[in-house]
Amino acid sequence: MTQAVLLHTIQDAEHYLESGLFENAQLFSANIHVVFYLKHQHGRECHDLCSYITPQEVAQVQEVSIRRNGRLLQELDQRLAPEINRQLRLFICYFEPLYSFTGARQLVLYVLLELMLQRMMLSWNLDMLVAYEGRLGFLQSSISEFLRQAFPDLHFIMLRYDFPKGGEKTTIHGGSLEQISDFLMSGYNTFNEFQIRSINQEVHYDRNILVFGPMKQMHCIDQSNEKAIVHVFQPQPKEVKTLFDYRIARENLPKYSDLSTVGNEDKENQQRLAFLYEVISRHFCHHFIQELQVFSLYRKLHEDNMPFSQVLWENPPYTGAGALLVEYFLKATSAEVCGIQSNVTALLGKIPAPYAPVSIYNRCNRFITNDRTLEGTVKLQKAKISHCKLPQITVMDKLRTKNKFLKKRTVVDIALYLTPTINFLKTGRISFEVRCQVELLHLLESLTDKSIHVITHTNATQEICAVVSLLKNVQNIVWIKACSLKDYLTKYEPQVILSGALCPEFELEEWIDDNCQVIVMGDRDSIPIYREEVQWQSMVIYANTVDEVKTLSGI
Repeated sequence: MTQAVLLHTIQDAEHYLESGLFENAQLFSANIHVVFYLKHQHGRECHDLCSYITPQEVAQVQEVSIRRNGRLLQELDQRLAPEINRQLRLFICYFEPLYSFTGARQLVLYVLLELMLQRMMLSWNLDMLVAYEGRLGFLQSSISEFLRQAFPDLHFIMLRYDFPKGGEKTTIHGGSLEQISDFLMSGYNTFNEFQIRSINQEVHYDRNILVFGPMKQMHCIDQSNEKAIVHVFQPQPKEVKTLFDYRIARENLPKYSDLSTVGNEDKENQQRLAFLYEVISRHFCHHFIQELQVFSLYRKLHEDNMPFSQVLWENPPYTGAGALLVEYFLKATSAEVCGIQSNVTALLGKIPAPYAPVSIYNRCNRFITNDRTLEGTVKLQKAKISHCKLPQITVMDKLRTKNKFLKKRTVVDIALYLTPTINFLKTGRISFEVRCQVELLHLLESLTDKSIHVITHTNATQEICAVVSLLKNVQNIVWIKACSLKDYLTKYEPQVILSGALCPEFELEEWIDDNCQVIVMGDRDSIPIYREEVQWQSMVIYANTVDEVKTLSGI
């Protein structure tokens, strides 16, 4: 009998090793950090479930899932938004801004994980699956409910060693959509307290700006000579924390079988969409009133006391009250909503960005960038995103200013900058760049005549940077821990900087000097290389393979 144990977190792996359960079972995980931890810290083989999936399959699943999720949300808004809008005196959508990104990613995760497990079970001819309980994606569905839905005939055992703690606030269940305005009125005094705190400033200007943090490009905020008050969005104001949690009764939402979306899918996809709808419905019923409470604070602040003329974000707010506020400012006010290029959107136009229409293009009416090629690239993608209105793209040459080093730095031959890796079970994204990082490390380990630094960012741990588990055993390198690229380059002067495919190139451009060569290694199967587009404006060179890196760098 062949047994398999499915692990999801490093804590699961530690519990498995300590408990001694199912000692002879094969270990599997869709979390690359668990795979590396067991292999390099404990010498245990753990099979990477993500290796059963190709980049081409990911791209195909993403495209289809975004479309199917979009149709589902569109129908939900058509059915439910009119009643919510009637009470709030608005004309906006709710499901689309809240779940167009998270719902699509959740569906991608379900489809790919089901495919991984199918292929795993066929390859190993398993008799039984043992799985640790856990949560999937932003919408936090459980592993057990996913397995029951995807594999109803599978014999599996669930392991639980921890239990969630109860909430601190009193929860009131069974609310209806018709009671939304009553729930919001119960916090009237809270709204007044929030307004008093927000507008209690010594200086007042006619121009007010709402900023969604983090915001590093502060110099982009004031693009005129007018002075302004900048108000930073608080996703959980202290006033709201004192309110009850209200939950809408599930009966207020239609049954999946009553949706017209059902008739457009085959049986297999209907089951997946029905499961997604159940997860979205549960999340909506549990969280919507709390999200509206925060939304209403800012709406009242805008309409009564502090009208915002501009709204800015670097990381597009695609969940919670932030997502609802952006929808409100885009569709119900005259405020300008600007997205500003950041680390999150650095490679927009350089690599496939399937979620861009549902998380970037439709979340602003102006996008500020330093990439002169972006507008042309986005227009070329118009055929695939015909349902999305493209924002105005503004190119600012001074969005990033190059650093001037004032003191002499220590010269280093090669520096490898390791970006964080992705946990598929949390995000629905597969870390194809891990292979690049491992290959680059092996290359550097063989260069005994070079001074080599490997830089890991400030919060790098084995839970968010898979190769940290490998680094402890790599020879011939100096490991610079908990260091931002900015801080590192103020002390050291590398002749060559290497990075994986997800390195934001303009962040490097800000800090490198004319004597430094930057090579970003991509995955030939997943990242198209745009040398012609980027080299005329930067010193960043893209390579597909380790051999190409060696040739381009001369190492």
